[in-house]
Amino acid sequence: MFCKKYTKQDDRTITQNFVRDLLVVLYSPEWPVAEQLLYLFAAHFVNVAQDKKESTLNHRLLSVDCLGSIFVELQAHSSDAKSSPLDILHSSPAVVNPDGVPSSANETIRCVCGNNTEMPDKMMLDCDQCHAWFHGRCVGITADTLPKRWFCDSCFIHNEAVKQTANSQKLLSQGAVAFVHSIFLTHLLTGGSPADTSDAASTENVIRVLVVNFLSKKSLASEDSLCIFARQYYLSFWFDRDQKRSFEEYRSKLATAAENEKSPPKSKKKRTAKDPVKDAQPQLTNGYSLLPVTKLHFFRHEWNPPRSNRLSADDTNLPTLTRDSICRATRQFGVENKLMENFNVLLTIVVKLMVENQPKLRARVINVQGDGVKLNDAVLEDAEIRKAVEERCLDPSILVRAAAADLIGKYIARKPESIAAYFGILDGRAFDVGVSVRKRVAKIFSAIVNNHEFHVRSGYPDLYPKLCASLLLRTEDDELSIKDIARSSFESAWLSNNAITQSRTDAKRLAGSLFSKEFVNLVTQIVIFVGKQASIQPMVDVIKIIFSKAKPEHLDETSSNSLPRICLDICSCVVDRMLFVEEEESAATGFYF
Repeated sequence: MFCKKYTKQDDRTITQNFVRDLLVVLYSPEWPVAEQLLYLFAAHFVNVAQDKKESTLNHRLLSVDCLGSIFVELQAHSSDAKSSPLDILHSSPAVVNPDGVPSSANETIRCVCGNNTEMPDKMMLDCDQCHAWFHGRCVGITADTLPKRWFCDSCFIHNEAVKQTANSQKLLSQGAVAFVHSIFLTHLLTGGSPADTSDAASTENVIRVLVVNFLSKKSLASEDSLCIFARQYYLSFWFDRDQKRSFEEYRSKLATAAENEKSPPKSKKKRTAKDPVKDAQPQLTNGYSLLPVTKLHFFRHEWNPPRSNRLSADDTNLPTLTRDSICRATRQFGVENKLMENFNVLLTIVVKLMVENQPKLRARVINVQGDGVKLNDAVLEDAEIRKAVEERCLDPSILVRAAAADLIGKYIARKPESIAAYFGILDGRAFDVGVSVRKRVAKIFSAIVNNHEFHVRSGYPDLYPKLCASLLLRTEDDELSIKDIARSSFESAWLSNNAITQSRTDAKRLAGSLFSKEFVNLVTQIVIFVGKQASIQPMVDVIKIIFSKAKPEHLDETSSNSLPRICLDICSCVVDRMLFVEEEESAATGFYF
Protein backbone atom coordinates (compact mmCIF):
# COMPACT_ATOMS: atom_id res chain seq x y z
CA MET A 1 0.00 0.00 0.00
CA PHE A 2 3.06 2.21 0.20
CA CYS A 3 3.78 1.78 -3.53
CA LYS A 4 2.75 4.51 -5.95
CA LYS A 5 0.15 3.81 -8.58
CA TYR A 6 1.55 1.83 -11.50
CA THR A 7 1.37 3.66 -14.85
CA LYS A 8 2.27 3.02 -18.47
CA GLN A 9 5.22 5.37 -18.02
CA ASP A 10 6.62 2.85 -15.53
CA ASP A 11 6.59 0.21 -18.29
CA ARG A 12 8.60 2.51 -20.52
CA THR A 13 11.09 3.35 -17.79
CA ILE A 14 11.56 -0.27 -16.74
CA THR A 15 12.13 -1.40 -20.33
CA GLN A 16 14.63 1.37 -21.10
CA ASN A 17 16.52 0.81 -17.83
CA PHE A 18 16.69 -2.94 -18.41
CA VAL A 19 18.07 -2.49 -21.94
CA ARG A 20 20.51 0.13 -20.64
CA ASP A 21 21.73 -2.26 -17.92
CA LEU A 22 22.25 -5.03 -20.48
CA LEU A 23 24.28 -2.67 -22.67
CA VAL A 24 26.45 -1.70 -19.69
CA VAL A 25 27.43 -5.35 -19.03
CA LEU A 26 27.56 -6.37 -22.71
CA TYR A 27 30.75 -8.39 -23.34
CA SER A 28 31.60 -8.43 -19.65
CA PRO A 29 32.93 -11.94 -18.87
CA GLU A 30 30.65 -12.29 -15.84
CA TRP A 31 27.48 -11.58 -17.87
CA PRO A 32 27.57 -13.64 -21.09
CA VAL A 33 23.78 -13.96 -21.14
CA ALA A 34 23.47 -10.20 -21.77
CA GLU A 35 24.33 -10.72 -25.42
CA GLN A 36 21.63 -13.36 -25.89
CA LEU A 37 19.01 -11.26 -24.10
CA LEU A 38 19.85 -8.21 -26.22
CA TYR A 39 19.50 -10.33 -29.35
CA LEU A 40 16.00 -11.41 -28.28
CA PHE A 41 15.03 -7.87 -27.28
CA ALA A 42 16.36 -6.45 -30.56
CA ALA A 43 14.31 -8.97 -32.56
CA HIS A 44 11.18 -7.95 -30.61
CA PHE A 45 11.87 -4.22 -31.00
CA VAL A 46 12.36 -4.65 -34.74
CA ASN A 47 8.96 -6.31 -35.08
CA VAL A 48 7.19 -3.64 -33.01
CA ALA A 49 8.94 -0.70 -34.72
CA GLN A 50 7.94 -1.95 -38.17
CA ASP A 51 4.39 -2.95 -37.21
CA LYS A 52 2.15 -0.11 -38.36
CA LYS A 53 -1.15 -1.94 -37.84
CA GLU A 54 -1.05 -3.53 -34.39
CA SER A 55 1.51 -1.37 -32.55
CA THR A 56 0.62 2.08 -31.22
CA LEU A 57 2.83 5.08 -31.91
CA ASN A 58 4.04 5.15 -28.30
CA HIS A 59 5.08 1.49 -28.48
CA ARG A 60 6.87 2.10 -31.75
CA LEU A 61 8.68 5.12 -30.30
CA LEU A 62 9.78 3.05 -27.30
CA SER A 63 11.04 0.32 -29.62
CA VAL A 64 12.92 2.88 -31.69
CA ASP A 65 14.59 4.31 -28.56
CA CYS A 66 15.74 0.89 -27.36
CA LEU A 67 16.64 -0.37 -30.83
CA GLY A 68 18.68 2.76 -31.52
CA SER A 69 20.56 2.39 -28.24
CA ILE A 70 21.42 -1.22 -29.10
CA PHE A 71 22.50 -0.24 -32.61
CA VAL A 72 24.78 2.58 -31.40
CA GLU A 73 26.40 0.34 -28.77
CA LEU A 74 27.01 -2.45 -31.29
CA GLN A 75 28.47 0.04 -33.72
CA ALA A 76 30.92 1.24 -31.06
CA HIS A 77 31.93 -2.33 -30.12
CA SER A 78 32.33 -3.29 -33.78
CA SER A 79 34.54 -0.24 -34.41
CA ASP A 80 36.66 -0.99 -31.32
CA ALA A 81 37.04 -4.67 -32.25
CA LYS A 82 38.30 -3.72 -35.72
CA SER A 83 40.65 -0.99 -34.53
CA SER A 84 42.03 -2.92 -31.53
CA PRO A 85 41.82 -6.71 -32.05
CA LEU A 86 43.39 -9.16 -29.63
CA ASP A 87 45.86 -10.64 -32.11
CA ILE A 88 47.66 -13.48 -30.34
CA LEU A 89 49.41 -14.83 -33.41
CA HIS A 90 51.13 -11.68 -34.69
CA SER A 91 54.83 -11.90 -35.51
CA SER A 92 57.72 -9.90 -34.08
CA PRO A 93 59.68 -7.55 -36.36
CA ALA A 94 62.76 -9.01 -38.04
CA VAL A 95 64.85 -5.89 -37.36
CA VAL A 96 64.56 -3.93 -34.11
CA ASN A 97 65.80 -0.36 -33.68
CA PRO A 98 66.93 -0.06 -30.03
CA ASP A 99 66.83 3.74 -30.25
CA GLY A 100 63.49 3.87 -32.04
CA VAL A 101 60.66 6.14 -30.92
CA PRO A 102 56.98 6.01 -31.98
CA SER A 103 57.58 8.58 -34.73
CA SER A 104 60.58 6.71 -36.19
CA ALA A 105 60.36 4.87 -39.49
CA ASN A 106 59.19 1.22 -39.37
CA GLU A 107 57.78 1.68 -35.84
CA THR A 108 54.26 0.39 -35.13
CA ILE A 109 51.69 1.83 -32.72
CA ARG A 110 49.12 -0.81 -31.77
CA CYS A 111 47.43 0.45 -28.61
CA VAL A 112 44.46 -1.27 -27.03
CA CYS A 113 42.44 1.98 -27.30
CA GLY A 114 42.49 1.77 -31.10
CA ASN A 115 43.97 5.27 -31.45
CA ASN A 116 47.21 4.31 -33.16
CA THR A 117 48.78 7.77 -33.05
CA GLU A 118 51.60 9.17 -30.97
CA MET A 119 50.83 11.35 -27.97
CA PRO A 120 54.00 13.42 -27.43
CA ASP A 121 52.83 14.79 -24.08
CA LYS A 122 51.94 11.32 -22.75
CA MET A 123 54.19 8.41 -21.78
CA MET A 124 54.45 5.63 -24.38
CA LEU A 125 56.14 2.25 -24.01
CA ASP A 126 56.92 -0.58 -26.38
CA CYS A 127 56.46 -4.31 -25.91
CA ASP A 128 59.77 -6.08 -25.27
CA GLN A 129 58.78 -8.84 -27.71
CA CYS A 130 56.76 -7.49 -30.66
CA HIS A 131 58.11 -3.93 -30.08
CA ALA A 132 54.77 -2.30 -30.85
CA TRP A 133 54.09 0.96 -29.01
CA PHE A 134 51.27 1.54 -26.52
CA HIS A 135 49.97 4.52 -24.56
CA GLY A 136 51.01 4.09 -20.95
CA ARG A 137 47.69 5.18 -19.48
CA CYS A 138 45.79 2.74 -21.75
CA VAL A 139 47.68 -0.27 -20.36
CA GLY A 140 47.68 1.02 -16.78
CA ILE A 141 51.39 1.86 -16.52
CA THR A 142 52.95 5.12 -15.37
CA ALA A 143 56.56 6.28 -15.18
CA ASP A 144 56.61 5.23 -11.50
CA THR A 145 55.26 1.71 -12.17
CA LEU A 146 57.24 0.97 -15.34
CA PRO A 147 58.66 -2.59 -15.05
CA LYS A 148 62.07 -3.64 -16.34
CA ARG A 149 60.42 -5.86 -18.96
CA TRP A 150 56.88 -5.49 -20.25
CA PHE A 151 54.89 -7.63 -22.68
CA CYS A 152 51.62 -6.70 -24.34
CA ASP A 153 48.60 -8.96 -23.86
CA SER A 154 49.07 -10.72 -27.20
CA CYS A 155 52.71 -11.57 -26.54
CA PHE A 156 52.00 -12.57 -22.95
CA ILE A 157 49.37 -15.06 -24.09
CA HIS A 158 51.59 -16.42 -26.82
CA ASN A 159 54.48 -16.92 -24.41
CA GLU A 160 52.27 -18.68 -21.86
CA ALA A 161 50.85 -20.90 -24.57
CA VAL A 162 54.35 -21.91 -25.63
CA LYS A 163 55.14 -22.79 -22.00
CA GLN A 164 52.05 -24.97 -21.83
CA THR A 165 53.04 -26.64 -25.08
CA ALA A 166 56.47 -27.50 -23.65
CA ASN A 167 54.80 -28.82 -20.49
CA SER A 168 52.44 -31.02 -22.49
CA GLN A 169 55.31 -32.40 -24.54
CA LYS A 170 57.01 -33.35 -21.29
CA LEU A 171 53.86 -35.08 -20.02
CA LEU A 172 53.43 -36.97 -23.27
CA SER A 173 57.07 -38.09 -23.26
CA GLN A 174 56.52 -39.49 -19.77
CA GLY A 175 53.44 -41.40 -20.92
CA ALA A 176 51.04 -39.29 -18.88
CA VAL A 177 47.43 -39.56 -20.03
CA ALA A 178 45.78 -36.47 -18.53
CA PHE A 179 43.68 -34.20 -20.67
CA VAL A 180 44.37 -31.05 -18.70
CA HIS A 181 44.62 -27.53 -20.10
CA SER A 182 48.20 -27.97 -21.26
CA ILE A 183 47.33 -30.95 -23.49
CA PHE A 184 44.33 -29.14 -24.90
CA LEU A 185 46.29 -25.96 -25.46
CA THR A 186 48.94 -27.94 -27.33
CA HIS A 187 46.36 -29.20 -29.79
CA LEU A 188 44.95 -25.71 -30.18
CA LEU A 189 48.32 -24.20 -30.98
CA THR A 190 49.61 -26.99 -33.17
CA GLY A 191 46.52 -28.31 -34.90
CA GLY A 192 46.83 -31.68 -33.14
CA SER A 193 50.56 -32.33 -33.30
CA PRO A 194 52.49 -31.55 -30.10
CA ALA A 195 55.72 -31.47 -32.06
CA ASP A 196 54.58 -28.62 -34.27
CA THR A 197 54.42 -25.05 -32.93
CA SER A 198 53.60 -23.20 -36.14
CA ASP A 199 51.50 -20.05 -36.38
CA ALA A 200 48.51 -22.05 -37.62
CA ALA A 201 47.15 -21.84 -34.09
CA SER A 202 43.48 -21.22 -33.36
CA THR A 203 43.16 -17.79 -31.77
CA GLU A 204 39.53 -18.42 -30.89
CA ASN A 205 40.24 -21.54 -28.86
CA VAL A 206 43.19 -19.96 -27.07
CA ILE A 207 40.96 -17.08 -25.99
CA ARG A 208 38.38 -19.61 -24.78
CA VAL A 209 40.92 -21.09 -22.40
CA LEU A 210 41.82 -17.62 -21.13
CA VAL A 211 38.20 -16.69 -20.43
CA VAL A 212 37.60 -19.95 -18.55
CA ASN A 213 40.82 -19.47 -16.57
CA PHE A 214 39.81 -15.93 -15.63
CA LEU A 215 36.38 -16.97 -14.39
CA SER A 216 37.77 -20.00 -12.57
CA LYS A 217 40.36 -17.96 -10.70
CA LYS A 218 37.89 -15.19 -9.89
CA SER A 219 35.31 -17.66 -8.56
CA LEU A 220 37.95 -19.26 -6.31
CA ALA A 221 39.22 -15.89 -5.06
CA SER A 222 35.81 -14.45 -4.20
CA GLU A 223 33.65 -17.58 -3.96
CA ASP A 224 31.27 -15.77 -6.31
CA SER A 225 28.66 -18.07 -7.84
CA LEU A 226 28.13 -15.54 -10.66
CA CYS A 227 31.49 -16.46 -12.20
CA ILE A 228 30.69 -20.18 -11.90
CA PHE A 229 27.38 -19.72 -13.71
CA ALA A 230 29.12 -17.58 -16.34
CA ARG A 231 31.77 -20.21 -17.10
CA GLN A 232 29.10 -22.93 -17.30
CA TYR A 233 27.17 -20.75 -19.76
CA TYR A 234 30.27 -20.22 -21.92
CA LEU A 235 31.08 -23.94 -21.94
CA SER A 236 27.51 -24.86 -22.88
CA PHE A 237 27.40 -22.20 -25.59
CA TRP A 238 30.73 -23.21 -27.09
CA PHE A 239 29.90 -26.91 -26.95
CA ASP A 240 26.59 -26.32 -28.74
CA ARG A 241 28.16 -24.08 -31.37
CA ASP A 242 31.04 -26.47 -32.03
CA GLN A 243 28.56 -29.31 -32.41
CA LYS A 244 26.61 -27.31 -34.96
CA ARG A 245 29.78 -26.39 -36.83
CA SER A 246 30.84 -30.05 -36.95
CA PHE A 247 27.39 -31.03 -38.16
CA GLU A 248 27.51 -28.39 -40.91
CA GLU A 249 30.92 -29.68 -41.97
CA TYR A 250 29.49 -33.21 -42.03
CA ARG A 251 26.56 -32.10 -44.19
CA SER A 252 28.95 -30.31 -46.55
CA LYS A 253 31.06 -33.47 -46.89
CA LEU A 254 27.91 -35.50 -47.45
CA ALA A 255 26.71 -33.18 -50.20
CA THR A 256 30.14 -33.22 -51.84
CA ALA A 257 30.28 -37.01 -51.71
CA ALA A 258 26.79 -37.31 -53.18
CA GLU A 259 27.68 -34.88 -55.96
CA ASN A 260 30.84 -36.85 -56.75
CA GLU A 261 28.80 -40.04 -56.88
CA LYS A 262 26.47 -38.56 -59.51
CA SER A 263 29.23 -37.10 -61.69
CA PRO A 264 30.59 -39.35 -64.46
CA PRO A 265 34.04 -40.89 -63.94
CA LYS A 266 36.93 -39.13 -65.63
CA SER A 267 38.78 -42.36 -66.38
CA LYS A 268 37.73 -45.70 -67.77
CA LYS A 269 38.97 -47.55 -64.73
CA LYS A 270 36.42 -49.73 -63.03
CA ARG A 271 34.86 -47.95 -60.07
CA THR A 272 34.29 -49.72 -56.84
CA ALA A 273 30.89 -49.35 -55.26
CA LYS A 274 31.01 -46.91 -52.34
CA ASP A 275 28.40 -45.56 -50.03
CA PRO A 276 28.72 -41.75 -50.13
CA VAL A 277 26.96 -41.41 -46.78
CA LYS A 278 29.28 -43.89 -45.11
CA ASP A 279 32.35 -42.34 -46.72
CA ALA A 280 31.44 -38.85 -45.53
CA GLN A 281 30.37 -39.82 -42.02
CA PRO A 282 32.84 -38.69 -39.35
CA GLN A 283 33.98 -40.75 -36.43
CA LEU A 284 31.63 -40.11 -33.51
CA THR A 285 33.02 -39.78 -30.01
CA ASN A 286 31.20 -42.21 -27.69
CA GLY A 287 28.47 -42.49 -30.32
CA TYR A 288 26.92 -39.03 -29.83
CA SER A 289 29.43 -36.24 -30.42
CA LEU A 290 30.92 -34.92 -33.64
CA LEU A 291 33.68 -33.07 -31.77
CA PRO A 292 37.34 -34.13 -31.85
CA VAL A 293 38.54 -36.09 -28.83
CA THR A 294 40.68 -33.23 -27.51
CA LYS A 295 37.82 -30.76 -27.51
CA LEU A 296 35.43 -33.22 -25.92
CA HIS A 297 37.87 -33.92 -23.11
CA PHE A 298 38.35 -30.20 -22.61
CA PHE A 299 34.63 -29.67 -22.07
CA ARG A 300 34.46 -32.71 -19.76
CA HIS A 301 37.43 -31.52 -17.73
CA GLU A 302 36.16 -27.94 -17.41
CA TRP A 303 32.50 -28.67 -16.75
CA ASN A 304 32.94 -29.37 -13.04
CA PRO A 305 33.13 -26.02 -11.19
CA PRO A 306 36.58 -25.30 -9.74
CA ARG A 307 37.18 -26.19 -6.11
CA SER A 308 40.23 -25.16 -4.15
CA ASN A 309 40.80 -28.71 -2.87
CA ARG A 310 40.89 -30.07 -6.44
CA LEU A 311 43.44 -27.68 -7.92
CA SER A 312 46.58 -29.10 -9.45
CA ALA A 313 49.83 -27.33 -10.24
CA ASP A 314 48.72 -26.99 -13.85
CA ASP A 315 45.45 -25.35 -12.81
CA THR A 316 47.04 -22.72 -10.55
CA ASN A 317 49.65 -21.66 -13.12
CA LEU A 318 47.32 -21.24 -16.09
CA PRO A 319 47.70 -18.04 -18.12
CA THR A 320 45.05 -15.37 -17.97
CA LEU A 321 44.69 -11.62 -18.44
CA THR A 322 43.38 -8.57 -16.63
CA ARG A 323 39.65 -7.99 -16.68
CA ASP A 324 39.93 -5.21 -19.30
CA SER A 325 41.78 -7.54 -21.64
CA ILE A 326 39.30 -10.36 -21.02
CA CYS A 327 36.52 -7.93 -21.95
CA ARG A 328 38.35 -7.31 -25.22
CA ALA A 329 38.52 -11.07 -25.71
CA THR A 330 34.79 -11.61 -25.12
CA ARG A 331 34.07 -8.66 -27.42
CA GLN A 332 36.14 -10.36 -30.09
CA PHE A 333 34.02 -13.47 -29.58
CA GLY A 334 30.92 -11.36 -29.96
CA VAL A 335 31.87 -10.25 -33.48
CA GLU A 336 30.97 -13.75 -34.72
CA ASN A 337 27.86 -14.25 -32.57
CA LYS A 338 24.25 -13.71 -33.60
CA LEU A 339 23.85 -10.23 -32.15
CA MET A 340 26.83 -8.76 -34.01
CA GLU A 341 26.22 -10.89 -37.09
CA ASN A 342 22.83 -9.18 -37.45
CA PHE A 343 24.35 -5.71 -37.20
CA ASN A 344 23.82 -5.06 -40.92
CA VAL A 345 20.18 -6.08 -40.51
CA LEU A 346 19.80 -3.48 -37.74
CA LEU A 347 21.56 -0.94 -39.95
CA THR A 348 19.08 -1.55 -42.77
CA ILE A 349 16.13 -1.22 -40.40
CA VAL A 350 17.46 2.02 -38.86
CA VAL A 351 17.87 3.54 -42.33
CA LYS A 352 14.38 2.35 -43.26
CA LEU A 353 12.87 3.91 -40.14
CA MET A 354 14.36 7.28 -41.12
CA VAL A 355 11.85 7.47 -43.99
CA GLU A 356 8.78 6.41 -41.99
CA ASN A 357 5.52 8.29 -42.48
CA GLN A 358 5.41 9.49 -38.87
CA PRO A 359 7.63 12.59 -38.38
CA LYS A 360 7.97 11.84 -34.66
CA LEU A 361 9.32 8.40 -35.48
CA ARG A 362 11.82 9.74 -38.01
CA ALA A 363 13.02 12.40 -35.59
CA ARG A 364 13.30 9.92 -32.74
CA VAL A 365 15.54 7.60 -34.81
CA ILE A 366 17.87 10.51 -35.61
CA ASN A 367 17.90 11.75 -32.00
CA VAL A 368 18.97 8.31 -30.78
CA GLN A 369 21.86 8.39 -33.25
CA GLY A 370 22.79 11.82 -31.92
CA ASP A 371 22.98 10.49 -28.38
CA GLY A 372 25.37 7.82 -29.65
CA VAL A 373 27.64 10.34 -31.40
CA LYS A 374 28.40 11.93 -28.02
CA LEU A 375 30.14 8.69 -26.99
CA ASN A 376 31.39 7.34 -30.30
CA ASP A 377 31.74 9.05 -33.67
CA ALA A 378 31.35 5.80 -35.62
CA VAL A 379 27.66 6.53 -36.24
CA LEU A 380 28.20 8.89 -39.17
CA GLU A 381 31.22 6.93 -40.38
CA ASP A 382 28.79 4.50 -42.02
CA ALA A 383 27.98 5.60 -45.59
CA GLU A 384 24.32 4.51 -45.46
CA ILE A 385 23.62 6.32 -42.19
CA ARG A 386 25.44 9.44 -43.40
CA LYS A 387 23.45 9.51 -46.65
CA ALA A 388 20.14 9.01 -44.82
CA VAL A 389 20.92 11.82 -42.34
CA GLU A 390 21.88 14.21 -45.13
CA GLU A 391 18.59 13.46 -46.87
CA ARG A 392 16.69 14.15 -43.63
CA CYS A 393 18.16 17.68 -43.65
CA LEU A 394 15.69 18.28 -46.49
CA ASP A 395 12.79 16.50 -44.77
CA PRO A 396 9.34 18.14 -45.02
CA SER A 397 9.08 18.16 -41.22
CA ILE A 398 10.83 20.90 -39.24
CA LEU A 399 11.18 18.48 -36.34
CA VAL A 400 13.13 16.02 -38.47
CA ARG A 401 15.32 18.69 -40.09
CA ALA A 402 16.21 20.04 -36.65
CA ALA A 403 17.11 16.55 -35.43
CA ALA A 404 19.31 15.94 -38.49
CA ALA A 405 21.13 19.26 -38.05
CA ASP A 406 21.62 18.52 -34.36
CA LEU A 407 23.11 15.09 -35.16
CA ILE A 408 25.56 16.59 -37.65
CA GLY A 409 26.48 19.28 -35.12
CA LYS A 410 27.33 16.68 -32.46
CA TYR A 411 29.47 14.83 -34.99
CA ILE A 412 31.32 18.02 -35.94
CA ALA A 413 31.90 18.76 -32.25
CA ARG A 414 33.84 15.48 -32.03
CA LYS A 415 35.51 15.89 -35.44
CA PRO A 416 35.81 19.62 -36.27
CA GLU A 417 37.59 18.85 -39.54
CA SER A 418 34.35 17.32 -40.88
CA ILE A 419 32.81 20.84 -41.13
CA ALA A 420 34.22 21.04 -44.67
CA ALA A 421 32.08 18.07 -45.76
CA TYR A 422 28.88 19.33 -44.11
CA PHE A 423 29.19 23.09 -44.57
CA GLY A 424 27.12 23.18 -47.77
CA ILE A 425 24.26 21.23 -46.21
CA LEU A 426 24.23 23.26 -43.00
CA ASP A 427 24.58 26.62 -44.78
CA GLY A 428 21.46 25.80 -46.77
CA ARG A 429 19.60 25.17 -43.49
CA ALA A 430 20.79 28.53 -42.08
CA PHE A 431 17.84 30.10 -43.95
CA ASP A 432 15.35 27.40 -42.96
CA VAL A 433 11.80 28.48 -42.18
CA GLY A 434 12.03 26.55 -38.93
CA VAL A 435 13.45 28.61 -36.07
CA SER A 436 14.78 25.49 -34.31
CA VAL A 437 16.71 24.49 -37.45
CA ARG A 438 18.29 27.93 -37.94
CA LYS A 439 19.20 28.10 -34.27
CA ARG A 440 20.98 24.74 -34.36
CA VAL A 441 22.97 25.73 -37.45
CA ALA A 442 23.96 29.05 -35.84
CA LYS A 443 25.21 27.20 -32.76
CA ILE A 444 27.27 24.81 -34.91
CA PHE A 445 28.93 27.63 -36.85
CA SER A 446 29.51 29.61 -33.66
CA ALA A 447 31.30 26.66 -32.02
CA ILE A 448 33.60 26.24 -35.02
CA VAL A 449 34.42 29.94 -35.31
CA ASN A 450 35.34 29.97 -31.62
CA ASN A 451 37.49 26.84 -31.92
CA HIS A 452 40.80 28.73 -32.01
CA GLU A 453 42.90 25.57 -31.85
CA PHE A 454 41.36 24.48 -35.15
CA HIS A 455 41.90 27.78 -36.95
CA VAL A 456 45.50 27.03 -37.89
CA ARG A 457 44.83 23.60 -39.41
CA SER A 458 45.37 23.19 -43.14
CA GLY A 459 42.31 23.79 -45.28
CA TYR A 460 40.30 25.48 -42.55
CA PRO A 461 41.21 29.17 -43.14
CA ASP A 462 39.56 28.98 -46.60
CA LEU A 463 36.29 28.07 -44.89
CA TYR A 464 36.53 30.63 -42.08
CA PRO A 465 35.24 33.61 -44.08
CA LYS A 466 32.23 31.58 -45.24
CA LEU A 467 31.35 30.64 -41.68
CA CYS A 468 31.65 34.24 -40.54
CA ALA A 469 29.56 35.45 -43.51
CA SER A 470 26.79 33.01 -42.63
CA LEU A 471 26.82 34.16 -39.00
CA LEU A 472 26.83 37.82 -40.05
CA LEU A 473 23.60 37.25 -41.97
CA ARG A 474 22.08 35.68 -38.84
CA THR A 475 22.60 38.99 -36.99
CA GLU A 476 19.61 40.23 -39.03
CA ASP A 477 17.46 37.18 -38.19
CA ASP A 478 13.86 37.68 -37.09
CA GLU A 479 14.46 35.50 -34.01
CA LEU A 480 16.14 37.38 -31.16
CA SER A 481 17.91 34.30 -29.74
CA ILE A 482 19.56 33.62 -33.11
CA LYS A 483 20.72 37.26 -33.31
CA ASP A 484 22.32 36.93 -29.89
CA ILE A 485 24.12 33.71 -30.87
CA ALA A 486 25.57 35.34 -34.01
CA ARG A 487 26.65 38.56 -32.26
CA SER A 488 28.17 36.78 -29.30
CA SER A 489 30.12 34.58 -31.74
CA PHE A 490 32.03 37.56 -33.13
CA GLU A 491 32.58 39.00 -29.67
CA SER A 492 33.97 35.79 -28.18
CA ALA A 493 36.05 34.92 -31.27
CA TRP A 494 37.55 38.36 -31.97
CA LEU A 495 37.09 40.81 -29.12
CA SER A 496 36.93 38.77 -25.93
CA ASN A 497 39.72 37.91 -23.53
CA ASN A 498 40.48 34.51 -25.09
CA ALA A 499 43.68 32.49 -25.50
CA ILE A 500 44.72 34.23 -28.73
CA THR A 501 44.09 37.81 -27.62
CA GLN A 502 45.75 37.24 -24.24
CA SER A 503 49.00 36.07 -25.85
CA ARG A 504 48.98 38.50 -28.82
CA THR A 505 52.05 40.42 -27.62
CA ASP A 506 54.01 37.49 -26.17
CA ALA A 507 57.70 36.95 -26.85
CA LYS A 508 56.93 34.42 -29.63
CA ARG A 509 56.10 36.95 -32.32
CA LEU A 510 55.83 36.52 -36.05
CA ALA A 511 58.83 37.78 -38.02
CA GLY A 512 58.33 41.41 -38.97
CA SER A 513 55.36 41.86 -36.66
CA LEU A 514 54.61 43.16 -33.18
CA PHE A 515 52.14 40.35 -32.56
CA SER A 516 52.06 36.57 -32.22
CA LYS A 517 51.54 34.28 -35.18
CA GLU A 518 48.14 33.13 -33.91
CA PHE A 519 46.88 36.70 -33.55
CA VAL A 520 48.18 37.67 -36.98
CA ASN A 521 46.44 34.63 -38.51
CA LEU A 522 43.18 35.57 -36.79
CA VAL A 523 43.39 39.17 -38.02
CA THR A 524 44.22 37.96 -41.53
CA GLN A 525 41.08 35.81 -41.54
CA ILE A 526 39.03 38.79 -40.31
CA VAL A 527 40.40 40.98 -43.13
CA ILE A 528 39.66 38.31 -45.76
CA PHE A 529 36.13 37.92 -44.42
CA VAL A 530 35.40 41.65 -44.30
CA GLY A 531 36.96 42.17 -47.71
CA LYS A 532 34.54 39.71 -49.31
CA GLN A 533 31.46 41.49 -47.99
CA ALA A 534 29.47 43.72 -50.31
CA SER A 535 29.14 46.22 -47.46
CA ILE A 536 30.96 46.56 -44.15
CA GLN A 537 28.02 48.33 -42.51
CA PRO A 538 26.49 45.13 -41.02
CA MET A 539 29.81 44.34 -39.36
CA VAL A 540 30.08 47.90 -38.06
CA ASP A 541 26.58 47.60 -36.61
CA VAL A 542 27.51 44.37 -34.85
CA ILE A 543 30.60 45.94 -33.26
CA LYS A 544 28.55 48.95 -32.12
CA ILE A 545 26.04 46.64 -30.43
CA ILE A 546 28.88 44.71 -28.77
CA PHE A 547 30.29 47.94 -27.35
CA SER A 548 26.88 49.17 -26.23
CA LYS A 549 26.19 45.97 -24.29
CA ALA A 550 29.68 45.61 -22.82
CA LYS A 551 30.20 45.82 -19.08
CA PRO A 552 32.13 48.85 -17.70
CA GLU A 553 35.19 46.75 -16.79
CA HIS A 554 35.42 45.55 -20.40
CA LEU A 555 35.60 49.17 -21.62
CA ASP A 556 38.50 50.17 -19.36
CA GLU A 557 41.18 51.41 -21.76
CA THR A 558 43.92 50.94 -19.17
CA SER A 559 43.40 47.16 -19.30
CA SER A 560 45.40 45.38 -21.98
CA ASN A 561 42.53 42.95 -22.67
CA SER A 562 39.67 45.43 -22.81
CA LEU A 563 37.47 45.85 -25.89
CA PRO A 564 39.05 49.16 -27.00
CA ARG A 565 42.63 47.84 -26.65
CA ILE A 566 41.85 44.66 -28.58
CA CYS A 567 40.20 46.69 -31.37
CA LEU A 568 43.19 49.04 -31.53
CA ASP A 569 45.60 46.09 -31.73
CA ILE A 570 43.55 44.55 -34.52
CA CYS A 571 43.84 47.80 -36.45
CA SER A 572 47.55 48.06 -35.63
CA CYS A 573 48.07 44.52 -36.83
CA VAL A 574 46.32 45.29 -40.13
CA VAL A 575 48.50 48.38 -40.69
CA ASP A 576 51.57 46.44 -39.59
CA ARG A 577 50.94 43.65 -42.11
CA MET A 578 50.20 46.11 -44.92
CA LEU A 579 53.54 47.85 -44.37
CA PHE A 580 55.32 44.50 -44.19
CA VAL A 581 53.78 43.37 -47.51
CA GLU A 582 54.69 46.68 -49.17
CA GLU A 583 58.29 46.38 -48.01
CA GLU A 584 58.53 42.85 -49.38
CA GLU A 585 57.10 43.92 -52.74
CA SER A 586 59.48 46.88 -52.88
CA ALA A 587 62.46 44.67 -52.07
CA ALA A 588 61.42 42.25 -54.81
CA THR A 589 61.02 44.96 -57.48
CA GLY A 590 63.82 47.25 -56.27
CA PHE A 591 61.47 50.25 -56.44
CA TYR A 592 61.03 52.46 -53.38
CA PHE A 593 58.99 55.61 -52.86
